[in-house]
Amino acid sequence: MSPKLSYVPSIIKNFKCPLCDIYLFPPISQCVNGHTFCKKCFELVGGCDTCRAPVSEERHKLMEMWSENLLFPCECEINGCQFKGYYKDVLKHQKTCQWTYCNWKKTKPKSWGKKGRGKRNGIRKSGPKHPRQAG
Repeated sequence: MSPKLSYVPSIIKNFKCPLCDIYLFPPISQCVNGHTFCKKCFELVGGCDTCRAPVSEERHKLMEMWSENLLFPCECEINGCQFKGYYKDVLKHQKTCQWTYCNWKKTKPKSWGKKGRGKRNGIRKSGPKHPRQAG
């Protein structure tokens, strides 16, 4: 059995999807050249955004093994959430995190989804957001 590790930001940063910036948790897909992205971004782009190669049938087993032994922060850390845990615990926590995002659907800026705006190729998680109010 592998030893559990603590929160190591220099390692954890390698577990982020380069397009949408969410953490990669098992199952972790890769292109035939080994580049990793989250499943949603592979589907949106239709392959690898780095090298344009198709998605491999093989999962990235080494990253999956490492992810089981590392502590990850909640994706709402930027909003103030202090939770850190193993990926299964983070997934559970994020369902009820008081700092999670809720969609604000009053307006939709014209720039959404346009190529070259925001993240690469206009791919974003969704529109404007604000932390969910506790209580």
